[in-house]
Amino acid sequence: MRTFVNLAILCLFVIIGCSIDNGSSYKILVKDTNEKSKYRIVIQDYNYYYWAILYKEEALSSVCSCFLWSSKKPLPESEMPAPFNGNPPISEKYASNEALFENFIDEELRIIWNKKGDTSVVLIKDNPICLLDGTNHKSFSKSVKEAGPYGLPWDDYVFNKHFEKPL
Repeated sequence: MRTFVNLAILCLFVIIGCSIDNGSSYKILVKDTNEKSKYRIVIQDYNYYYWAILYKEEALSSVCSCFLWSSKKPLPESEMPAPFNGNPPISEKYASNEALFENFIDEELRIIWNKKGDTSVVLIKDNPICLLDGTNHKSFSKSVKEAGPYGLPWDDYVFNKHFEKPL
């Protein structure tokens, strides 16, 4: 009986803990909505790695997402965590040389939109690191070296197509 009570208490704490933070394992670092197109971008902070997610209006499912950067070295495939509520850290297989960014300050982060409002770029210190294309449902990241679950590798052609002047 004692084991059952302890298990019930443990389950209650887990349930309460999940409901307090909405069951998520991240915090929202930045949110921005384009008033013209109603696309919105959310940057999620998973404590040592970051993701950008693009949504259309108030939809719950994303249009596209991409890995932004990590403050720790990418993980070997053998050490990748099991799927959980949120996006995973990047693995060595997909991480480019630009995936590791150790000294990040919130104020250095900025989001810009193209004229149509369907594509956004995440910048750090005015350098683009991620592009989210809502029309084509694709994302491009300078932290990614191989196409896969983290987005596509950065593409200057795509960036220049959506933004008239290179930054």
